[in-house]
Amino acid sequence: MKMRFLIPAVFAVATLTAAKAEAQVACDTSNVLHGGVAATACYGSFSGNDVPQNFDSIKAWFESMVPGSVWGVKSKSDNVGDTFFGAGANGVGSTGNFTLNNPIAGTFGLSIKEGSYYSAYLWTGAVSSNSFSFTTPNGKGLSHATLWDDEGDFVIIVPEPSSFAMLFLGLAGLGVAARRRRNV
Repeated sequence: MKMRFLIPAVFAVATLTAAKAEAQVACDTSNVLHGGVAATACYGSFSGNDVPQNFDSIKAWFESMVPGSVWGVKSKSDNVGDTFFGAGANGVGSTGNFTLNNPIAGTFGLSIKEGSYYSAYLWTGAVSSNSFSFTTPNGKGLSHATLWDDEGDFVIIVPEPSSFAMLFLGLAGLGVAARRRRNV
């Protein structure tokens, strides 16, 4: 009788352990190159979305890497009307290239979202370039890229369509529940 409960419990633990191990694929500073130069440091990869869900953890990592700095999002490639990102930073394969409309240099960061994972990359003392090449750590297609800087320039983050869909379904469910309650 006890064995009947033990086997599903062992299976559940093994499944959870495998899922957690999959989410811990480490990034490498050479996953993203800026003008052919690897990042100074990388953070991740982790399960989830980079911005807005994990904004605070990425911000804290950048600030720990550059003491005395205040980091913020400069631009996100899938924002409507984005003026920083050029071609190739949305919905492409697991390897590729993308550009910025203007070259950047110095200290900046980039987070990338691939499939259900994200990772962040830091450059310090980078030379001026507008080109990036990438290989996503988990081999999933690039969803979007987010540009960070330590000047405190913040942009409004537009929620992803799935967030709006979940909000709509929740409100629709509340409406149905209220209508049923009123009819009783």
